[in-house]
Amino acid sequence: MPSAEKLRRIIPDSVVPRLLAVGLAASTRSAAATAHRRGELSLSFDNLGLDPRLLQAVGAMGYDAPTPIQEQSIPSIVAGRDVVGCAQTGTGKTAAFVLPTLQRVSAGNRKPVALIVTPTRELALQIEGVAKQASRFTQHRVAVVYGGVGYQPQAKALRRGIDVLVATPGRLL
Repeated sequence: MPSAEKLRRIIPDSVVPRLLAVGLAASTRSAAATAHRRGELSLSFDNLGLDPRLLQAVGAMGYDAPTPIQEQSIPSIVAGRDVVGCAQTGTGKTAAFVLPTLQRVSAGNRKPVALIVTPTRELALQIEGVAKQASRFTQHRVAVVYGGVGYQPQAKALRRGIDVLVATPGRLL
């Protein structure tokens, strides 16, 4: 896992002026989960600054408590700060950026107001799935575009109007 200093060398302050490095080792997440189970730590999505409709979606998605990456990144993104997050697979990174992104963009747009670019079709589909679940109560419309499949169904989704577009670089260009 890259350190905050290594991230600052990779992504200079001139590119990301408000860099917040969120890095969590597996042992940190495991220790937090153990403390939470013992009742020593009271983590809640309620105090992360999310809209009540997103909190309703969080409950419907089956989340009980935020993971460390979610707890540390959601308030910063809601506040409009740039975040670079590092965490292991399965720690909820997708929800950590999708939830506050939905909060920051209005619903009911004809053209996308948020663009999420991801390198692979599989990751694009995963992000779209989380975004659709999270937008269940907010009325945000989400679409995904990626290569290797017919263009027409994706174009049709875009013509219907969307708020958030998830895309791979090849299809986006």
